[in-house]
Amino acid sequence: MIGTDPAEAQTVKLLSNLLWFGQVVAVTEAMLLGRATGIEPARLQELLAARAGSSVMLERDYGAVLRGDYMGAFGIDRVVEQIATMRAMAADFAVPFELSSVVARVHEEALAAYGPVAGELLAAKLLEERSGRPLAR
Repeated sequence: MIGTDPAEAQTVKLLSNLLWFGQVVAVTEAMLLGRATGIEPARLQELLAARAGSSVMLERDYGAVLRGDYMGAFGIDRVVEQIATMRAMAADFAVPFELSSVVARVHEEALAAYGPVAGELLAAKLLEERSGRPLAR
C-alpha cells in the first residue's frame, strides 16, 4: 500500500502508467505477429493471458483494441506528457530509459498521426495501420 506521501503516490501512478503504455506497444506487436502467423486475435489474447507474459492490461483492457475501441477516456497527448515526465525523471536520476524511449517514440508518433484526441490505445491503432492487419473483429 502506498503511504501518505503525495509525491510517492504520484510517482507510483506515473510508473504504473509507464508500464501500461509499454505493454500496449509490446502486446500489439505480439498480437500482430501472432495474427500474421494465422492465430486469431481473440484466441491469441486468451492464450497469452494464461502464460508468463500475462498482465492486467492484456487480460482486462486489450479486448478494447480487438473491438476497435482505442479507449477514449484519456488523451494520447496526456500519454505522451506522462512518458515525458518519466523520461525527465530518469534523466534526473541517471537511470536508463532505453526501452521506455522506444515506447515514448511510438506514442509520440501516434500523437503526430491522430492529434491530441482521446484514445490512450492509439499507439495500438498506429501499429495496426503500419502492419496493414487490423486486429478488430
